[in-house]
Amino acid sequence: MKRTYPAILHEESPGFWAEFPDLVGCQTQGDTLEEIKHNAKEVLEGYLLTLRDNGEPFPKALDNIETDEIIIMITADI
Repeated sequence: MKRTYPAILHEESPGFWAEFPDLVGCQTQGDTLEEIKHNAKEVLEGYLLTLRDNGEPFPKALDNIETDEIIIMITADI
């Protein structure tokens, strides 16, 4: 099953950090854009697997986020 959620990327020196506004506490960081995308997928998969294993529903992904930061869509395959 695949699930896609938006991640907000924040640039910091050095690197980036990302947060999923739909998923409380689901965050990660990376030194490059490639690394942050990889790490975001891993943390999203872990978060969703934990929800599934605990019998909790998956939150609905937001489709309207207002921010000046970069938003990327991350797909997890769980």
